[in-house]
Amino acid sequence: MGDFTLANFQALLRPLYASAFLENRRAQLYTAILRYDWLPLAYAMIRARRAWCRSLILIVAITPLFLGEVVRTYSGLSCWVAADF
Repeated sequence: MGDFTLANFQALLRPLYASAFLENRRAQLYTAILRYDWLPLAYAMIRARRAWCRSLILIVAITPLFLGEVVRTYSGLSCWVAADF
């Protein structure tokens, strides 16, 4: 496998490598679509004149990314509290 041969390229056609390649392409397509989704938000941040307005836009944009972690944290916490009583 160390040489530059056709066998190396044939190994890429194995199901494991092919599925990884397709998953990568799917992620690239999803990222390209989301890029156009976030452009208006980025434009609004650039055009905002006040610092507090830019901060608010950033908080509104990033907060949903942490929502899943917060829900998981508090759901685990309620189980621990209920186990003590």
